[in-house]
Amino acid sequence: FLEFAKVDLPGFKPGSGEPILFGEHLYWLPHAAGSSFSSAHLEGVRTFRPGLHIAELKKNRIEPTHALALALHSSEARQTLDLESNSAEVAAYLRGDTLAIDPSYSGWCLVTLSGYPLGFGKASEGQLKNHYPKGLRKSF
Repeated sequence: FLEFAKVDLPGFKPGSGEPILFGEHLYWLPHAAGSSFSSAHLEGVRTFRPGLHIAELKKNRIEPTHALALALHSSEARQTLDLESNSAEVAAYLRGDTLAIDPSYSGWCLVTLSGYPLGFGKASEGQLKNHYPKGLRKSF
C-alpha cells in the first residue's frame, strides 16, 4: 500500500499510526499522541473497524477503498477528476456509469465535486471505470 500511495497518493500523510491487515482488508490504525497503543493490543479483541479502511487486496493488487477516497483532500491524489455540480457526469458517476474522460488520465483517479471527494475511478484509454460502491449508487 505504501508503494501504491507513493505513486497515486503523493500528498497522503496518514500521521502516526500503522497499517494492519485483517484478512484481505487493510486499515490504518492511528496512534494517539503519547500513547503506546498498537495493533498488538487488538490481539483477540473483536472489532468492526480497527481504523480507516484504506485498501483491499484483490488478486495480488491493491484497490483503494471508498472510505479512503472520502478521507482525502483533492491535493493528496496524483490525479483528480473534478466534476461540475449539476452536470450529467455527476449523475452518471453516482449511478455507477463509466465516464468518457481525457485520454491523458491513467490509473487511479480521485473523483471530486467542486473539490470535495466523491470516490475513486480507474482511468484507462479515455474511460473512467467507476468504483463508486454499489450500495450507494442512485438511479436518476
